[in-house]
Amino acid sequence: MFQSLKRKIIAFLFSSLILLGHINLCSGEEHLVVRIVDAEYPPYVRIYENENYTIFSIDVDLQIENPTESTFNLTFICSPIPYPHLESNLINKSLEVGTTILYEWIAGEGIIPPGTKNQSYDFTILIADYENKQLPLGEYTLWFDYTNCSYVSIPVITEKMHISVSETNITYYFECNNTTKTFTIEKANYKLWFSISSIFLLVVGFRFLKATKSKERKL
Repeated sequence: MFQSLKRKIIAFLFSSLILLGHINLCSGEEHLVVRIVDAEYPPYVRIYENENYTIFSIDVDLQIENPTESTFNLTFICSPIPYPHLESNLINKSLEVGTTILYEWIAGEGIIPPGTKNQSYDFTILIADYENKQLPLGEYTLWFDYTNCSYVSIPVITEKMHISVSETNITYYFECNNTTKTFTIEKANYKLWFSISSIFLLVVGFRFLKATKSKERKL
């Protein structure tokens, strides 16, 4: 009986060592982390009455972390910055939401060295068939990774920002540090957003804008 118990204990310890080794191996896999750490409020707003859509431009603070000791290559075809993604769940289901980002048109190769880099980007939400200086009611989820405009050969972990819009408040929630910022809409001093000639506007959601213009022509 004692020998049987001894063998079970040895087998348990051996299995634990294998499991711990696997966990350490996984935690050491090469990857990048792109997290949203802060965002400006209120956004810049521009209403395009002729084309029937509104742009909300928000300055977003990103942190790009390479937690390994390796340097990774970065290939970009239009900009070296991470690419924006947006999911929305609006009260008004008929509204179409797209994303854009302001950037300088450049292409080439770069590197991402070990350590952490802080950068700010002008992220923009486009709402078609909408002319209002306030964001539509509902939920928005925003994150950045290396796709479409720039590429890396390793996995990218994203830590997102969530925006909740009610009739009276806008709430920012940041996954990276589990913090929440709440702003009163009534006290918001919305800013008029102007485009800059040296900066290009990349329309991530260009398909729905094209469809909107096509619909207007038919009308």
